[in-house]
Parts: sequence; C-alpha cells; structure tokens
Amino acid sequence: MRQHAAVDKDFLRPSHRVPCVRHLFACSPKALWAALLDADSWPAWLPITKVNWTSPAPFGVGTTRTVEGPSGVISEVFHEWVEGRRMAFYFAESALPVRAFGECYDVEPAPGGSMLAWRFRADANPFARTAVHFALRRAGKAGLPKLERYILNHRDRYEG
Repeated sequence: MRQHAAVDKDFLRPSHRVPCVRHLFACSPKALWAALLDADSWPAWLPITKVNWTSPAPFGVGTTRTVEGPSGVISEVFHEWVEGRRMAFYFAESALPVRAFGECYDVEPAPGGSMLAWRFRADANPFARTAVHFALRRAGKAGLPKLERYILNHRDRYEG
C-alpha cells in the first residue's frame, strides 16, 4: 500500500482536468442517495467486490471506508459531505500509481427523477493519469445505468 496526498474540494472543482460522467436516473434523489450509502450496491455497478464503511453512521466529513477490487484494497477518507446532495473522498492508501486521487458524487433533482454527476481526478504521471481517467469514464458510462436498474429493482429498499 502506498500513502496518497489528501485533497480538498478544489482538487475536484469542475475543469478540463476533472472528468465527469453524468447519468439521469428514473428514481428520486432520495433513492439514489440511499443507494450510494448502501455498501451492497457498489459491487452491482462497478468492478469492485466489497465496500466496507469503517466509520459509524451517520456519515459526514471524516468518514472512512475501504473498497476491495482488482487493484487491491483502497482506503478512502470523505472530505466533503452534504447529506442527500454531495459526497467527496480521496484515496488515503492504495496500490495504485497515483500521488493523489479523489472522487465527488453530486445528486440533483431532475425532470423524471434525479441526475448524478460523478467527477474524479488522478494526480499521477501522464500515462497513469490517462489510464485511470479512461478506466473510470468507461466504468461510469457502463456502470451508472446498472446502478439505475439496481435501484429500480430494489425500490422498496431505497424509497422507504
């Protein structure tokens, strides 16, 4: 595991260096947010095997979790939290060849449901940065429709 630099909201501020994948969901913002908080939902739409919240609820700034997947275990720290609207975290430790890495999930009401904007950014050498950004864009474009189907198939869990 390597230590990564902590980041703040400026690291993920929308710009040409910060890729963003958006998806319109046919569910309420409340349901979408609830699914993002559900550790079991993440492996259903991303190529990861397990999410473990390592801080107790209620979650907020300072919350931690681990994610397991093909690149090993990633330790995350949440640095931004607006309940029901935004969560942003950075990688504290992972095996990935990055100096810093962060993600931000923005949930907004939208006609017919809700909109998710998923921003991410890697601070790494140009090859690694390009590879990470490409992989996440691809994962988002394929995965967010899967997340939508997962939410709709488990509506009773998320709309309650």
